[in-house]
Amino acid sequence: MNKLIIDTLSPLGLPIFFIEQGENNSYPQIVFNVRENPWTFSDDREEGTRYDINMSLLSKGDFLETKKQIENLMIEAGFVKGRHTYPEYVAPLECYTILLRFSYYK
Repeated sequence: MNKLIIDTLSPLGLPIFFIEQGENNSYPQIVFNVRENPWTFSDDREEGTRYDINMSLLSKGDFLETKKQIENLMIEAGFVKGRHTYPEYVAPLECYTILLRFSYYK
């Protein structure tokens, strides 16, 4: 799943990190985490899986176009857009963080 997310967002040309911000302090950048959940069952066996993706876009400037590009790329790759939150300013990092949520069914 990590590879699918990274490959999906690679056209943006932004640094993409799994779970925590990497050494690269350039902005904007994307940090994501994935939770795997059993979804459908047949004869007491897992038949399908739902992946919940929490993604943060960290940006020091205008982030609206980048957010829109992320959403478009993820939806085109088969991800389902979840509820997003309002952007917040993170003083220690001197940047905005925008939480994006997606699901993927396999």
